[in-house]
Amino acid sequence: MSTTPPRGIDPELSLLRGDLREVDDAIVALLARRQELARKIGEVKLRKELPIKAPAVEQDFIGHVRARAAELGLSAELCEETARLLIRYSCREQEEGQRVERGKASAGRNVLVVGGLGLMGQWTARFMASSGHTVTLVDARSAESEFAIATDLNEAAVAADVIVLCTPISATARVIDDVRRSKTRALVFDICSLKSPLIEAIERARSEGLRITSAHPMFGPSAHYLAGRNILLCDAGDASACDEATLLFKSSAATLMRIPILRHDELMRQVLGLSHLTSLIFADTLTRSGLGLSELMRAGSTSFLAQAAVSGEVVRENRGLYYEIQAENVATPRLLQQLRESIEAYATSIASRDRAAFESLMKRSCEYFAGPASAPTE
Repeated sequence: MSTTPPRGIDPELSLLRGDLREVDDAIVALLARRQELARKIGEVKLRKELPIKAPAVEQDFIGHVRARAAELGLSAELCEETARLLIRYSCREQEEGQRVERGKASAGRNVLVVGGLGLMGQWTARFMASSGHTVTLVDARSAESEFAIATDLNEAAVAADVIVLCTPISATARVIDDVRRSKTRALVFDICSLKSPLIEAIERARSEGLRITSAHPMFGPSAHYLAGRNILLCDAGDASACDEATLLFKSSAATLMRIPILRHDELMRQVLGLSHLTSLIFADTLTRSGLGLSELMRAGSTSFLAQAAVSGEVVRENRGLYYEIQAENVATPRLLQQLRESIEAYATSIASRDRAAFESLMKRSCEYFAGPASAPTE
């Protein structure tokens, strides 16, 4: 590539950067070709009813890339990181393509999203619309929306085929009772982060013939593509209702996990309660330290920077929701007791300078994390 470099620019560097640009252009063109192939693979998977995520294939690809890196004298870490990025975007391409195709083939159901102007309500509305359904919102708040907004819950519930409750945990039991009184024949499910506050209302609804179940998307409203994310389907005693709700999420690349509803909050004690609390305590301890965050970040280790990033995201989240996740979970007292016991065990080993006890605690946790399900594929 022969171009005259601008005045003041080193000619040799300019030539090399020009060569680099040509390589970059070739990489982008290959990425376009790869995404085209990924979409075609997604079409085959859709036709043959195969899942988008294929962990064994992904691991084989990563192993192949690392082997090629060794042959070419490249960094295995660079190539593996690139491979994982390619996997992620291939899954996204397949998911988007499948959503479009399913939307074309879908008969289209009338989906009512209660609390549809909230963040997760908006996510649910967009997801259902992208899957080929007609969406209507009901919300006590007023705001403009791309979707139709109904003002009468009872009337809208009777006309719906599916009703999704995207309401706050503390309000959802009352909303279930309101929907129950409408005598709707629709499938009904909530997406609350906790289920124990809803159990009695769900039982009342089931006793009067409502087709009701429960779900919990394990991600926030910013999620657009669901490859590598989880959705819990909570069977509340009506297996056919749970089956029907599961089908609504089949068009996504999310991992769908079915559990009894009574198991949900025990899992959330650790999955949400513990992860949130440790992040909040980490952030609170830093706040009390008297040291500036910018100074700590400049001096930070890899583990500190990773934990600070997670804690920073948590403290910026919905405070009311995070309070409810702790305060409304009947399993939280047990979690708090386990936290106290863990802190005390480490504190005792440190105060008494008991190296063996400290290392034993670490060893036990190391063995726990060495289990077959401990390492995500992405």
